[in-house]
Amino acid sequence: MTQLTPTQRLKWALLHNCGYAVEDTSPEGIEARFVESANGPLDVNEARWEGVDTNLYMPDHVERHYECDQKALQCPDGQWVGYPLYYGGGKHSCPEEIPWLSRAYIVECREEMRLVQTFTAKG
Repeated sequence: MTQLTPTQRLKWALLHNCGYAVEDTSPEGIEARFVESANGPLDVNEARWEGVDTNLYMPDHVERHYECDQKALQCPDGQWVGYPLYYGGGKHSCPEEIPWLSRAYIVECREEMRLVQTFTAKG
């Protein structure tokens, strides 16, 4: 498989999470399927809310008047890709117009089990 850019990986993950099959996982195939699905029920601005909160801070993703959370989606091949989720800005704002797809980046996800002690007072 050809090396995908973070933006192409994000598009692939969005398609996968919305139930679209992507047979051709080349950069051109993902782009074509993404454009094709944009004319269908895939609402990218709704799908962007589905990511997992990462609590990462990315200073280059700060936009004036908007709040920004960092989210991540897992690609079908197991790689994770992060992206900024912009929201807020007041009643005349349009955070969905900020080019968030082009600001995608690769993230590493590691699951850990932690032992937590809980204390409760009796009596």
